[in-house]
Amino acid sequence: SFPSLLLFYLMMGFAGNILIYLNAMSSVPKDVFEASMIDGASEAKTFWYIVIPSIYTTCVSLLIISIAGIGSNQAYIHAFYGSKGSPVYTRTLGYHLFNLVATSGSDGDNPTQYPIAAAYGLLVTVVVAPLTMIIKKLLIKYGPSED
Repeated sequence: SFPSLLLFYLMMGFAGNILIYLNAMSSVPKDVFEASMIDGASEAKTFWYIVIPSIYTTCVSLLIISIAGIGSNQAYIHAFYGSKGSPVYTRTLGYHLFNLVATSGSDGDNPTQYPIAAAYGLLVTVVVAPLTMIIKKLLIKYGPSED
């Protein structure tokens, strides 16, 4: 069950990102491609030296969004298993937080879990936010230059 969930999650993320990448690549001016063809650049060199630097900001943005989503993403587990819950080995941190809040106080036997969910959320933020900022700074510092 976990491999099928992982495949579904990867395909959903891949499809959305492909649309964004295609839009970014279509915004590269056609004159630049014509100039590279006149200069004798191969398709691979055109892609590597013209397209990638032109869409680098899009690549950075999508990577940052993906890293920031690590702590909060439910990986569509609720869509797969519904309200019955998922097997323990397929749970993500985001789904665990969702379950803490969704099932909190729903019956007399289950006291509210909001303080625990809030503490988890703060811990994830303390880890993911600095990681996201560090990676963003490194990508901007060592990315392609405007020269």
